Amino acid sequence: MNILKKLVYQITSDLFFFLVIAFAMMGISLYPTIFFVLHSPPDRVFPFLHNNAADFYYYLTLMNQGANGNWLAFDYYTTETLKPSLIEVFFVYLGKFGSLFHLSMPLTYFFSRLIFGTLFFFFAFYLIGKILPRGYRKIAFLLTVIAGPVIKTSIVNGKVVTSTFLDWWTGIDPVHRASFLPHHLLGNALLLVSIIFLFNYFRKKQTISLLWAGFASSF
Repeated sequence: MNILKKLVYQITSDLFFFLVIAFAMMGISLYPTIFFVLHSPPDRVFPFLHNNAADFYYYLTLMNQGANGNWLAFDYYTTETLKPSLIEVFFVYLGKFGSLFHLSMPLTYFFSRLIFGTLFFFFAFYLIGKILPRGYRKIAFLLTVIAGPVIKTSIVNGKVVTSTFLDWWTGIDPVHRASFLPHHLLGNALLLVSIIFLFNYFRKKQTISLLWAGFASSF
């Protein structure tokens, strides 16, 4: 009976619920990429292509710059004479990180989607736990993960068309959003970190929490 009670407690615990929902949604979101990799013909390679092809290969060029020793980003997609800059250095440093583990840039990009998406889920779960009573945490986290845009109807060429607001933006879809663009995922995760520290500041009046909130939001 004690073992059964422990099993029931673990299954109904908030942490177990978080793990099941987070990994399920992440698995569904990453499934297309994994499917194409596993089902590529023997003489073909799927490059972990994600979202917009032009943007994806641009990100890879920045990551390759980092892997090859650059600390600033240079745009090769223009005929203008430009100097290296801090714009999009996130991918430059991501490429450096991937090179430390001898990973290819497409694989580094893929793992960054997985890691940063999981971080976003974790900090969302943590923030919900600090704000809401236990009885509301599971439904709040579930809604955070699966909530999508509001459905709308419009008349196009005399016909009623059903769609969603911002349907042109891939990241608004719950499945795509779970493992969306790495810099968006990390930015969203750090936004939650900033809110967590702000929450601590207003509750405990600790100046250090305010400083950490500013630091997290600066990225």
